[in-house]
Amino acid sequence: MPAIALWGDSLANHHAPSLDDLARRMGFALVQLTKAGCSPRLPVGEGRAPRTTEARVCDGFRAAALQAILADPAIRIVVVGGNWDAGGTLDAALASLGEAVRKITASGRGVILMAPTVAFASGGGRCIARRRFMGLDEAGCAMPASEAAARASRVETALAALAATDPLVRAVLLRPHVCDATTCRPLIGGQVAMTDGGHLNVAGSMALRGDLAAAIGSLLPALPPAR
Repeated sequence: MPAIALWGDSLANHHAPSLDDLARRMGFALVQLTKAGCSPRLPVGEGRAPRTTEARVCDGFRAAALQAILADPAIRIVVVGGNWDAGGTLDAALASLGEAVRKITASGRGVILMAPTVAFASGGGRCIARRRFMGLDEAGCAMPASEAAARASRVETALAALAATDPLVRAVLLRPHVCDATTCRPLIGGQVAMTDGGHLNVAGSMALRGDLAAAIGSLLPALPPAR
């Protein structure tokens, strides 16, 4: 059975409900390779700045995940999600992601890059839940769309550029689902879509099935025959 892999940190893991549903419907197995706090990219390697045990464990996970993807001929598409802006240098993280993506596509597999959601300093979904419970105005849970765009632009631009230069890569931007022209809210279709300030809940994940389905559907005809 052909398979789809989900690789990344908790910002990949929150796509598991919708991806599992889609995989079943489309006749794919799902291979999940996620580790909280460990953004998907090439291992940093030794010989750099002093490194913590957590960083070494994360590097080991990155290496093992990439090896597992490249070694499994059943895996045809890899869905990638992460917080590349967490620690270190964003430009270096994005460059490393690009190298990892090129390794995957060079093997004849497709890649779907999932942009992070909007990061709500208010607490996002928790803020909405508290204010609804207390009967308070929810306006304080929102943030200006211009602020969200400014924070997201570097990552979204980098992901879109990767997709534009490789026919086996697609980028899915999540910000339009929670932002209109002026305001971003942790809601999709009026329903609370986030568990906190940055992670989707199950309802939010399922609300994005259409985006994932479209990306998968557009990749399938572009994939070379399985090796």
